Amino acid sequence: MSRRPQVAAAVLPDLFLRERSGSVNVVGLSQMLRYVVYFMVVLVVFMVAVIFAAINPAPMTLDLAFTKLEMQTSLALIAFMAAGWLFGLLCAGFLLLKLLADRRKLRKALHLAEAEVRSLRSMPMQDAD
Repeated sequence: MSRRPQVAAAVLPDLFLRERSGSVNVVGLSQMLRYVVYFMVVLVVFMVAVIFAAINPAPMTLDLAFTKLEMQTSLALIAFMAAGWLFGLLCAGFLLLKLLADRRKLRKALHLAEAEVRSLRSMPMQDAD
């Protein structure tokens, strides 16, 4: 097992270093950076929502034909955005299930074709005379 360079070991924690054939690869650093960027985006969106709620404290009446709801404008916006997000997840989930079913069918067809090829290869060759 080779030793890591002291500079890389001092800068990055051992968690983010992986040795492969004597060289040091920074593998987990890009994944950690991606998580930090995602966290920052979520934090910015949350801050914008808090500022929007502070700027628009006025109540709003929603008439849904069978009932009337009175809520803050920011709460209504957040609720409808969440409902749209859930609807998008539901649609994506159905698409994912369809793709998984297609994948299962293709794998089954592949296994059948491989079995047929194996059986054909094991058959003796016949002369063309």
